[in-house]
Amino acid sequence: MTGQDDGIMLAAPDPSALSKGQRSGVTPPVSPVQRPARQLTGHSAAASEGGNMRARVSSVNSMVSYQEEYMACRQISENATGHGGNVATLIFGNRKRDSCAAVSSGIFNLANTIMGASLTGLPYVVSMAGIIPYLTFMTLSVAVGYCTICFLIQSIDYLPENKKDFQLLGTTAMGQAGANFTAFATWLSCYGVMIAYFVLAGIQGPFMFELMGFENPPSPWIIQIGIALFVLLPLSCLKDISKLAPTSFVAITVFASVAFMGVYSFVTNDSFYKENHPAPIVMKPDTVGYKWFPSELTWTSMSQFPTILMAFNCQYAFLPTVENFDSKKTTDMRRVGFGGLFAAYSVYVVLGLCAYMTFAGHTMDIVLLNFRHCHDVCLPGRMDLTDPAAVCHPDDIDPRKQCEDTSAFVNALNGLFLFAVLMGYPCVHFSCRKAQIALTLGLDSGFSWNVHIGIAVFNLLATLGIAILVGTDVSLVFRWTGAVASPLLSFVLPSLFYFMLLGKAGLSITSPKRLAPLVVLCYGIFIVFFCVLCNIMDA
Repeated sequence: MTGQDDGIMLAAPDPSALSKGQRSGVTPPVSPVQRPARQLTGHSAAASEGGNMRARVSSVNSMVSYQEEYMACRQISENATGHGGNVATLIFGNRKRDSCAAVSSGIFNLANTIMGASLTGLPYVVSMAGIIPYLTFMTLSVAVGYCTICFLIQSIDYLPENKKDFQLLGTTAMGQAGANFTAFATWLSCYGVMIAYFVLAGIQGPFMFELMGFENPPSPWIIQIGIALFVLLPLSCLKDISKLAPTSFVAITVFASVAFMGVYSFVTNDSFYKENHPAPIVMKPDTVGYKWFPSELTWTSMSQFPTILMAFNCQYAFLPTVENFDSKKTTDMRRVGFGGLFAAYSVYVVLGLCAYMTFAGHTMDIVLLNFRHCHDVCLPGRMDLTDPAAVCHPDDIDPRKQCEDTSAFVNALNGLFLFAVLMGYPCVHFSCRKAQIALTLGLDSGFSWNVHIGIAVFNLLATLGIAILVGTDVSLVFRWTGAVASPLLSFVLPSLFYFMLLGKAGLSITSPKRLAPLVVLCYGIFIVFFCVLCNIMDA
């Protein structure tokens, strides 16, 4: 959207009492679809933890009508983010959805986005924060998230021709400032996801070399650079990434398998971390057991909560998800939102609790390492292996963990997880580049290979550099992304836009209908500042 959409005047304060186009006797604003051409606002469907495929189509190639581009997007539509209504569409059905394989692939891809890579860090959140705080904050996040989805649904009636588009919502509510807000928040969210993908690749990469028979695999940063140059750069420079859509099914299968392994480990009572192991394996006995509450309330324990926010980031993708719904079918759209959030909530609760109750105090920031039975070892020559009572000094512990890797299924799962991460990066990058173009050149700018490749190289170098600095602490990326970008997209912007729309429609600030988004807006702002404070104090 460009500045020409600024200052769109809204019609009636009571849309339910008036027919479309007759609200308050005011002529409805001209819809962008009535213009000769319009580009899809890719940044309104940006990635979260898993990345939004609706913005992954080649709409940057040319200017097409809204409906034409929308159908192109549906072929590979997205999460994670892709969030919100993916699984719900499978549960409740979409009466108007096409039956073609491309649309089915898009639905599965949306399910993938709501359950992205951040789910691998949720058991660690339980171990650090405690079971009750984990369940409480997750339930609260889902409840508030559902409120903002309801705000989005109610906002549709105030949009030009009831078009369901998050970018259009921002522009209608606040003009160019609203468009910039959505693009900036999307940029942050995409960067968080792409950095996390690089960190995960650095963790999983050496393992793949070991499976191929390399006793001394390359360092993680070397693997990350190699992946960036030979895999991600070519994929990120593609003009049309629709051919990557089938990989969404692989990602869905992988993330579902991670959840299954958490339950399986609990049911089969995986006792690896409960047994005594000979030197040089270093494994401290877990003397705490299950923590219903943290032993003490620290900045470290509270700084884990943003990971949950990142896992539920879905509001920006909700409106495109329900594009085929009649605007009057608000109940069906609510079911989509509720079904998607509840499906993710159920998976996250089961995975988090089952994995934590299996590995307890040994739960790692990536639960895949627990499935591989990874552990610390003492450096060679630093410990008397003949003395049963010998203890390895903390300074003598090898910084690289060793893993038993005795399960062929777990090995395959780790390999597929790396593949899903690598294929997810260019998809998330597509949304990121659209947001950057919207903020700098404007979406009406023509396609340029120099700009296309230049932005790809810049983003690749930036995210790679930050990932190398982060090292293997992927939870750090999850926490910061969940502290800033996720609450902005999930709580702050949907509430702000709806609040502004109601104001333009003539409702006073004391109106109960307008107070609801104001309360949620204040909550979202508080969450941003609180989570950022927790991360800073824990640094």
